Amino acid sequence: MKKLLLLTCVLFICVLLCSASDYTQETLMNRMQTMESPEEAAEIFCDFVMNAPDMEFAHQLYGMWRANEPEAAEACLERMQEDENMAGRIVYFRGAEKDSLVERIAYSRKIIDEQPELFEAYALMFDTYTTWLFSQSFGDTVDPSQAGFRPEEIEQLDSGFQPDNAKMVKIRDWKNAGKYVEPALKYMGYYAVYKSRYDDAFKHFTEAEKMSAAWVSYPHIAVIATRLNKLDKTHEYIAKSVNQWIQRGIITEAQRDRLTESITMYALVNGGAYKEAVEYITAREESMKQPDTLFKLAGLYNRKGNTDAVFATLDKAIEKGFNDLEALTMDEDLKSLHSDSRWTEMISKVQEAWDKGESDRKAQALAQKIDKEAPDWELQDVEGNTYKLSDYKGKKVVILDFWATWCSPCMMVLPDLNDWTKNYKPDDVVVFCVNTWERQPDRAKKLFSDNNYVMKLLMNGDQVSSAYGLRGVPYICVIDKEGKIRYELAGYTPDMKQYLNYWVNDLLEQK
Repeated sequence: MKKLLLLTCVLFICVLLCSASDYTQETLMNRMQTMESPEEAAEIFCDFVMNAPDMEFAHQLYGMWRANEPEAAEACLERMQEDENMAGRIVYFRGAEKDSLVERIAYSRKIIDEQPELFEAYALMFDTYTTWLFSQSFGDTVDPSQAGFRPEEIEQLDSGFQPDNAKMVKIRDWKNAGKYVEPALKYMGYYAVYKSRYDDAFKHFTEAEKMSAAWVSYPHIAVIATRLNKLDKTHEYIAKSVNQWIQRGIITEAQRDRLTESITMYALVNGGAYKEAVEYITAREESMKQPDTLFKLAGLYNRKGNTDAVFATLDKAIEKGFNDLEALTMDEDLKSLHSDSRWTEMISKVQEAWDKGESDRKAQALAQKIDKEAPDWELQDVEGNTYKLSDYKGKKVVILDFWATWCSPCMMVLPDLNDWTKNYKPDDVVVFCVNTWERQPDRAKKLFSDNNYVMKLLMNGDQVSSAYGLRGVPYICVIDKEGKIRYELAGYTPDMKQYLNYWVNDLLEQK
């Protein structure tokens, strides 16, 4: 269910970028549209950083701003440091910069012991638990290594949570007193899900929804409703989520059905309503023609213990075009079938389908060829060595991967790009990872060192990313020996390595 997972990751990122009351995403965009100078823009961002009720949102906004306009962002931080009312927010920001999740918790505990009435210390603690522990209760899989953290830190959070459990009482006091009510509801809501108290969770989530709180996630409420067997509410919140995406222009009306199906499957599967999930798919004639949807259906049948239906459905998926061998072998829902006598035959069928589609995949990849001048650049690696694009003109095909540690899709690209560089890269190709819009450069360096990535890491790529017209990361471009961008890829796709093979070979074959 790889594509479903990617979709839900995007969902929760987009939900985050929507704050409460006068600090919504819409409010920010409307105010930015009326600005008449860079100074006015800086004032708007600083207002949001200083006053957005959800401090996690405020800190993430500050990080994005600092990555693009470091001087203006630091000036705002200095302004906050001079305001005694911002002392708690400064504490939160400092703690959120810690390189280790365990360090963040230890820091927040220390501040709570020293200043037990400082809400922001509790907020830092429970934002850490909410993101990395509580949210997994919704079936969201979090790979800490993709954000520069060690996997064992999650286990440490889980085992070390009990001493902090009683602090939830303090959070309830703040909610009942009326101050910090929105973030207090957030921690109470996610904590209730973690403890399987779904009635309480639904109450807290819907109360916060009425306040337009930043953290409210409609897909999460749909999961809670499913676990409570309130399926009418499940579909109500699925519709709200889809409408929200359309209203914000993230998707078009034409994409409504596909997004509705994805969120519905997320809510029903993670809500444990497997029977309803099967009925939902099989009742939709168009869905039963989609190979990816049939693949999901096979996994659902296995959860229900119907192995004959699993193999019959996988056969239908292959007939409709399914050929993703990696998805088949790595899918958690299907791992129990690896010892089935029919599994080896299924592997062979998918491999055969993959091989037959080779010419079509290559044609589609090469059809993406463009002709765009690549701006020259000069950047340094972590040792201080200088590299220029112009040095490779006439000599090498150059691949640039623009990335940042806070970008989850970037963290999915890096391992795949490392594998391709180690095992498939031709000699006439050089691969650079350009760190850009970075909040914590030392974490970027450590990430490369810890993982022994073989790509060349270049730092301080903000100006280069602007010259290349980036609107987001990850962004990969392939530059031919004449200095032209010939292929580009925005975002993450599991097919990236194959694209690179097609694209690079095409450029190396040029006369």
